[in-house]
Amino acid sequence: MSDQPSPESLPDRLLDDAGAAQLLNVPKSWVGEAARQGRLPHIKLGRYRRFVLADLLAWLEEQKGGGGRQRTRAA
Repeated sequence: MSDQPSPESLPDRLLDDAGAAQLLNVPKSWVGEAARQGRLPHIKLGRYRRFVLADLLAWLEEQKGGGGRQRTRAA
């Protein structure tokens, strides 16, 4: 049994870079760079960057639609 709450139980939870990286299963450095480049939805709270859980989950669903870069194989 996991001791972490399910995403559905915390729709307005704010995550830091480490939390967003864990959710997306990517390095923390990738999260920071993607946020700086405006590719990942985030909010600024003074000098802090935070991610709204619901926004990240919606962004993740959009990525499944084929909007990201894809490799093509030559025939």
